[in-house]
Amino acid sequence: MLETFGYRVLTAREDEDSMRLYTADQTEIALVLTDMMKPLMDGPTIIRALRKTNPRIPIIASSGLAEKERAAEAEQLGVRNFLAKPFTAESLLKMMDGLIHEGSRSCGSETNASVPQIDVEILRFEGL
Repeated sequence: MLETFGYRVLTAREDEDSMRLYTADQTEIALVLTDMMKPLMDGPTIIRALRKTNPRIPIIASSGLAEKERAAEAEQLGVRNFLAKPFTAESLLKMMDGLIHEGSRSCGSETNASVPQIDVEILRFEGL
């Protein structure tokens, strides 16, 4: 679905793929989407590892189970963006757009918020 809106998406199919993919392509990845309830390496573990590698990488966490607890856990790890499942494509795209444009502005780039972001790489964990 994200490709339809001009995003390039890397998908980590296995938990151990996540950090390998991020490390190999981190200069191109603008945002990470993760589920808090991954089977082997859970969301908090992934978030900690990502933050250790790059404390400024924007992360969107998501969960459909015990969402208040998971949102609080993500927030404690510095993730300000949480989507409760099920979520709409519109809510995900709006959150992504805000994070990507915020990152561009913090780097001194001028960005028009009404222009869709094209050719931005996203690391997505399977299940989202």
